[in-house]
Amino acid sequence: MLKLKDINKIRKLNSLGQSKRAISKITGVSRNTISKYIDCPDEIPESKKPGRASPLAPYTDQIKETFFKCGGNCELVRKAIIETIGMEVGSRNLRRFCQQWRPEMKRLKHQEFLQLRAQYRIRRTTRKSSKRNTQQAPILLLTYG
Repeated sequence: MLKLKDINKIRKLNSLGQSKRAISKITGVSRNTISKYIDCPDEIPESKKPGRASPLAPYTDQIKETFFKCGGNCELVRKAIIETIGMEVGSRNLRRFCQQWRPEMKRLKHQEFLQLRAQYRIRRTTRKSSKRNTQQAPILLLTYG
């Protein structure tokens, strides 16, 4: 399946009056594929292969809950799945399955950081400057070097 920008390029060249053979030479795509995209200008043709459901799909809620409990660590999720469900699953397949929840996990971790920052005044320092004493709010020092 071609990317959307390639499909748009084919359609633009066709609208400029280029032949299918010329478009094929320019883009490096076969003439049959070009015909497929030119003949149905309003929609993008779907692939002929039907999508295959993941064997993990029936356990989506349980895997999602475990994913968030484990802090997004798919190896821990994998071990939990083996223990609870009894299903052997590859780590790569599980990472791909859990990829949909990563943005939400990132958002949650960022919110936790913001709460921590509101609770403490965070200052990044080097070792030399960390000896200073301040009498303001509690400070969480992150020391580098």
